[in-house]
Amino acid sequence: MMRTLFITSTVLFWLMVLGFGLTHLGLSTEQSRPVAVVTEQRYSLQEVAQHRQQNDCWMAIGGEVYDFTTYLPQHPSDPAIILPWCGKEA
Repeated sequence: MMRTLFITSTVLFWLMVLGFGLTHLGLSTEQSRPVAVVTEQRYSLQEVAQHRQQNDCWMAIGGEVYDFTTYLPQHPSDPAIILPWCGKEA
């Protein structure tokens, strides 16, 4: 009886581990990073400052330039929180 219980619980454990692993592989990396780097090209802060509106919002963060235009409608809070940082180094 104990051997059957041990084998059954071991098989169920590894099936669950396999299920979690397959679920993790099925997740898209695009969902985890909705904001895209604009390009590998270098931009000056003056160029970034030209993109400071809700329909064209770029930010410089840590030396990279990000396009937040498509992310603003998906942001969980009011876009007014992000809008003051559009066209700036955040």
